[in-house]
Amino acid sequence: SAAVSATAADSRSFGGARNEFQIVNLQATRQSPINPISFWTGNLTLQGTRQRSATTDGGFNFTTAGSLTYQHLRAFRVPRLRFFATYTANQAQFQARSMGNLEAPRDAISDALEARLDYQIGKLDTRLSFRTAPIDQRRSSLLYLRLSREF
Repeated sequence: SAAVSATAADSRSFGGARNEFQIVNLQATRQSPINPISFWTGNLTLQGTRQRSATTDGGFNFTTAGSLTYQHLRAFRVPRLRFFATYTANQAQFQARSMGNLEAPRDAISDALEARLDYQIGKLDTRLSFRTAPIDQRRSSLLYLRLSREF
């Protein structure tokens, strides 16, 4: 299955303090089976916003975000062992910097990779997950094991 949506909005206030705000958003999503027990999902969003007032007009600021997910409902052919992997990335581009304003914020690029194995036996849930992402311009990783039991 697939879906695409587009929206646009324009808000203006008149009177003592004049303000304008515009937003445009384009989003596309797709989910596709690979076989009966595994599938992938992709999502891409492009958004632009602009705020204009008597003191500011920075032009449009654009943000792009996307994710790609893979799910397998019987990892290593083990019943009830589920595998999930997700990669997400986003980028914000600030129009003011590209127009020569060196005081404007820098372009921000961020991404994360997460993988996990979930296994359930009766009332016992087990999850092993790994996540890696840049934090303060350094790659940070986490390996996490969780065991929980319902009563």
